Amino acid sequence: MKFRTLLFVSLVSLITVAQEIPSDATPRLAMFIPQQVLQSTTRGKKLLSEFQVVEKNWSDKMEAKQKEGQDLQKQLTSASIDDAAKEKINRQLRDLEFDFKKMQEDAQAEVGKAQQKIQVQFNNEITPIVETIAKERKLQMILNYQQGLYTIFDTAWGLDFTNEVAKRYDAASADKPAAAKTPAPASAPAKKK
Repeated sequence: MKFRTLLFVSLVSLITVAQEIPSDATPRLAMFIPQQVLQSTTRGKKLLSEFQVVEKNWSDKMEAKQKEGQDLQKQLTSASIDDAAKEKINRQLRDLEFDFKKMQEDAQAEVGKAQQKIQVQFNNEITPIVETIAKERKLQMILNYQQGLYTIFDTAWGLDFTNEVAKRYDAASADKPAAAKTPAPASAPAKKK
C-alpha cells in the first residue's frame, strides 16, 4: 500500500473537534486534505522525500537481483552449456530466488517502518496546527478528504482549511530549524590574574 493511502486512513483520527453549541445551530465543518499539505509544503515534501529514498533504495536492490536472475536464465538457455554448468546455474537460480523472497520481506518491513515513522511524525506535527485552527474557527468537525469518497465537493471550500493548515505548517517548520541552530550564548572565560 502506498504511503499516501495509508496517510489518509491514519489521519481519520483527526476528524472531530467538538465545541458546545446549541442543537439548532448549523454545523460548522471543514475539509482537511493531508496529501495537499504534504505535497505543497517544504516540510511535507521533505517527509515524502525521506520515505521515497527508502522505497527507491529497496526498489533498486530488487531490480538488480531480478537482473541477476535474468542473466542466469540467459546463460541456462545457451546452446553451448554442458550439464554440469546447467546444474550449477540452477542452484544459483534457486539460491537467488530464496534471496529475492527474503529481500522482498525485508523491503516490505523497512518500507513499512519508514512509512509509519513519517506518518507518526507528520501527525504529531500537524495535529496541534489543525486543532488550533479548528478552535479559532469554532469548528465542530473536520472531514478528512479521500478521492472518490465525496459525491459533491466544493474545491474552494475544501482547500480553505487545508491551505491555512499548510501555511502554518510551513511557518512552524521554518521556525524550528532557526531555533535549533541558534547557539546559546557562551560565557566568557574567566581571566587569570
